[in-house]
Parts: sequence; C-alpha cells; structure tokens
Amino acid sequence: MGLAAILLGVGKFILYLILFLLLLILLLLALPFRIKLKGGYADNQADFDYTLHYAWIIPLKPLLEEKLGRSPGDSQKEEQLTFDYQQEFEIESEKASDFTAKLEEDAAIELKAQPQEEIQEEIQEEEITEQVEVFEEPDLRVEIPERIYQQDFAPDQPSKEPEDFNYDEIINGLASEEKTEKQGLFSAENKALVKKVWQSKDLIIQALIEFLKLFHFKPLCLEGNFGLEDPADTAFLFAGLYASLPLLPFIQMRLNPYFAESKTDVQISFRSTFSILQILLAFVYNFYLRRLLFFAYRTYREWNQKELETAL
Repeated sequence: MGLAAILLGVGKFILYLILFLLLLILLLLALPFRIKLKGGYADNQADFDYTLHYAWIIPLKPLLEEKLGRSPGDSQKEEQLTFDYQQEFEIESEKASDFTAKLEEDAAIELKAQPQEEIQEEIQEEEITEQVEVFEEPDLRVEIPERIYQQDFAPDQPSKEPEDFNYDEIINGLASEEKTEKQGLFSAENKALVKKVWQSKDLIIQALIEFLKLFHFKPLCLEGNFGLEDPADTAFLFAGLYASLPLLPFIQMRLNPYFAESKTDVQISFRSTFSILQILLAFVYNFYLRRLLFFAYRTYREWNQKELETAL
C-alpha cells in the first residue's frame, strides 16, 4: 500500500510538472514582441536602425547582434577607428607637406648660393645625358625550313576541321535540351497547379490581409525637414501631401517644409506588436487562414503525388 501511494504521488507530481511547463510555454508565447524600425536620409547618407523588445521591457537587439556575430558596441568601435584613422592621415599629410616645403626652401637657398656658371654646366650635362643614340638593328632573321613555315608561320592558311565534327548534331542536341526544359516548366501538371492557385487568388489575398492584421502595425511616421531648390516647388509639394493625408490614415506626417535651400533630412519609422501564440491560434480560429492552410496542404500533396508518378 505504501509503494502504491508513493508511485501515485510521483505520477501526480510529474503530471503537474508537465502541466506547469505547458502553461509556462503558453505564457511565454503569449507575451508580445515589439519591434520598431527607423530609417533616415540626411547629408547624402542613409541610416537604418531597429529595436526589438520582448514582453515590453526585455531588449532582444543585443542578443540578436551577438548571435549574428556582431556585438552591440561594434558600430561605436568602427566609428572611433574611422575617426582615429582620419586624424592619423591628417597628421601624416601635414608632416609630408611640411617636409616638402622645407626641401623646396633648402633647394631655393642652394640655388641662390650657387654661381651662375656651375648652373649652366649642370644644365648642359643633363642635356647631353638625355640624348639617345640610334643604332641600326642587326639582321637577326633565321632561315626557316619551308615545311615548318607552311605549318606554323604561313599566313592565310584555312584551318582544317575534323571530319567527324558535325555542327548540326550539337545544335539539334541543344535545341532538344532547351525544348525539354520548356516542356518541364510548362508541363500539364504545372499549368494545372498555376490554374488552381489563380482560381484561389481571392482566398490567398484575404488570408494575407488577415495575417498582416495580427502584427498590429502602428501608423507610419514621417518626420524631418525637406526642401527643393525652388521654394514654390516646395510649397506645391507640401500642399499636395497635406491635401492627400485624409486618404492615407496609416501615415502620420511630421515633415516640415524648408524654403531656404534644397535640403533632405527625412526619417521614417513604424512600430509593430505581435504575439507568437496569437499567430499560431489564428490558423485555428480564423476562417480564411484555416482554409489557406488546408489548401496549401492539399495542393502540395497532389503536386508531390504527381511528381512521384512522373518519376516512376
């Protein structure tokens, strides 16, 4: 009796532990992910950044960068290294320019101190050394036997083709291979598959819309300063943008016109919140997603079965 009670207690403990772990996994899947993407363009340079949080407060960006082989401080290190290299290059350039200027000053001083007769003698010596003597090239031609000359050096000799070389067979073979590939691509099975998918396009579009709704996108935020060369063009552009804003409720405009000169300092950002558990359950309770899942499974099964029949 005591052993049975112990086994029963161990079984209950294992069962409760499994239920607890399942509930914990469901809770972890139910907690939302929040992602924010931000891109900008300013001073002819594009920039992109993102933030990813789990359960509202846990940042996942450092973990992703570490798994991808990029630590969170790499960008700052690269910027610092670039700045150090630029400073070192500027210092070396200044040293080189100072050294060149010093050499020029020393040469000018020596030139002034040197007598005029010595300068003329050096110029004459340089002109003499620059003269090039032209010699007649000796005749180094060697008599080549007639047989070797005809084989290797005779011009305008037509090349002989091998007798068993047939261009028509190669062209026909390539044409048949290309025709076989086209027949495989536009075979009856593939045409039937494309036709079936096209007939279900309404289901696919509606399911895609329902799937995107699960990500809870926030309005797209457009902010910064923008201006064209002509202030009148800038005014017309912003008049059209603000007039079309009622038709674009998913865009939040914070872009200011800049009339002084041509300027582009624009930042685009949007946020999204999604839950993995909600996405998984949506394929169960959502009608369109459930039908799309069954349609994809049946289509893949039929296509795989036809492929096996063709192979056999």
